[in-house]
Amino acid sequence: EENDLLVKKLSDSSSRRPTVNLKKAIFTSVASIVCRVGFRVNLHKCEFMDEDSISDVMHKMELIQTIPLFSDSFPGRVGRFVDWVSGQKKRLGDLFSDVNTFNQNILDDHLKPGRRVVESSDIIDVMIDMIGKQDEDGDSFKLSTDHLRAMIGGIFTAGVSTSGSTMIWAMTELIRSPRVMKKVQDEIRTTLGDKKERITEEDVTKLHYFKLMVKETLRLHPPAPFLLPRETLSHVKIQGYDIPA
Repeated sequence: EENDLLVKKLSDSSSRRPTVNLKKAIFTSVASIVCRVGFRVNLHKCEFMDEDSISDVMHKMELIQTIPLFSDSFPGRVGRFVDWVSGQKKRLGDLFSDVNTFNQNILDDHLKPGRRVVESSDIIDVMIDMIGKQDEDGDSFKLSTDHLRAMIGGIFTAGVSTSGSTMIWAMTELIRSPRVMKKVQDEIRTTLGDKKERITEEDVTKLHYFKLMVKETLRLHPPAPFLLPRETLSHVKIQGYDIPA
């Protein structure tokens, strides 16, 4: 359903204007999927979120992770004073406040009376139950709503930034390489036909070159780059495949 909405949105936008903000559309679609799967919240029908708000929240979450603080390198009064004078402390505090509002809205949606009578529960429902049973179990570590808000932010950021950035990089690389894009398009049209409206997971297994394109995107732009860059220093050929430098 979310993919259908994304395709329809891109189709409608491209018919009205020559350029389309693909990054915004992809991040919005991925965020909606993550919220549905992780929190059982439909962003298209909720009262506290819209398309512009989703992009704004994602941008602020990325800024929180990248804003340099002097106190990170020089902890103590001097570092905190420099951050205060430069305005970085206030800026970071404002970003945290806005992101925390989004997390609190997700939590409040789970705490609505009568909402949790459905059969299936998500991770937030489970954590809310754990908080209610803490006194009975006598746990030494007590969960709080602060922990839940942090968990919501972590799940949302990890789910959206990884999948969204990978999709954007894939489209970027295809645009940079028209030859590869045409080859992917030809494979899809030849294998699945021109009139197929919806591509299923089973259909993707038939697309050999498409899967190679996805793997190459993950190699060049891993969502979690824990390893050193994996690029060849010179042109090589491995098992019949040309690997350019």
